Amino acid sequence: MKKVFKFVIEGRPKVQKNDLIIRRGKKNRPFVGHSKKLGTVREFISEEAYKQYIEQGGLEPIDYLCEIRFVFYCPKQAEPDLDNLPSIVLDALQGEGKKGNKGNKNQVLVDDKLVRLERSEKIVKGDKKYHGEPRTEFEIRKYNG
Repeated sequence: MKKVFKFVIEGRPKVQKNDLIIRRGKKNRPFVGHSKKLGTVREFISEEAYKQYIEQGGLEPIDYLCEIRFVFYCPKQAEPDLDNLPSIVLDALQGEGKKGNKGNKNQVLVDDKLVRLERSEKIVKGDKKYHGEPRTEFEIRKYNG
């Protein structure tokens, strides 16, 4: 079993928290959901992460306790709050199907409940650490709590 998986998702980091809309479900009951555009973004992240996971030797979705370290490279300070950035990536890692279902297409992580430690850093263009284009970098490693 590989200890650390590293990922790079090119493009401006996205959030899903502030993109909620009210929809109508069965029997015309309202529920809060995400826009279709956001679903496309989540699908893109899911596909890219899965491809990189397979290239690094990942065979089955991660089903053990893990920790994730995120680094978000944002073009402007006015970008989303740091606490809102990881959620779309965590959802995308669970695949394109329903959250928590084994066998989802492009599934890297069985369930985000397995994440015991999460570290996030936002680097804004102009910071000394900023280099290259906007992107999201993250690594997943086994939790040794």
